[in-house]
Amino acid sequence: MKKPWRKISAQVVHKNPWWQVRADQVICPDGRRGVYYVADLRHFVSVFPLANDGKSLYLIRQWRYPIDQNSWESSQGTINRAEMPLAAAKRELREETGFTAKKWNKIGFSYLANGFANQAFYIYVARDLTPGVRRLESTEQDMIMKKFSFQQIDHMISQGIILDAPTIVSFYYLNKYLRR
Repeated sequence: MKKPWRKISAQVVHKNPWWQVRADQVICPDGRRGVYYVADLRHFVSVFPLANDGKSLYLIRQWRYPIDQNSWESSQGTINRAEMPLAAAKRELREETGFTAKKWNKIGFSYLANGFANQAFYIYVARDLTPGVRRLESTEQDMIMKKFSFQQIDHMISQGIILDAPTIVSFYYLNKYLRR
């Protein structure tokens, strides 16, 4: 299959420790030349710890600086370089919730904003939880964790209380996975 876009060259125009922006010189589908700006970001994981009762999940709430408000979310975090997604999911769950899990299932994969970024996330459900000590990063010191029923989470999404796209997508995948 012939690709409708052709990249002629790429130049990094901004770089920081977390992401970079490229200016790609391209030939558009209509044959014209142009510039397409792409945000290169590392992939991340989204984890839903399923409570041992099988009827509820743990969410975390933290302040999100870019939107200037608290956000209820699945446990999430960037995959470190040379780290496999499952290892990142286990690490993030332990850091943010203190839980370790005996059973892990990858239940989905999605791109975050594929119109301007190449970042994707792997979605996991963690089961058979054992509590432990949280290891919060300096930017996560305000983070709290709370158990919610599936119905409560569904209501929070429909009422606009949960607005984090990866959490909403992950909840969709989790519901599909549990109905199998």
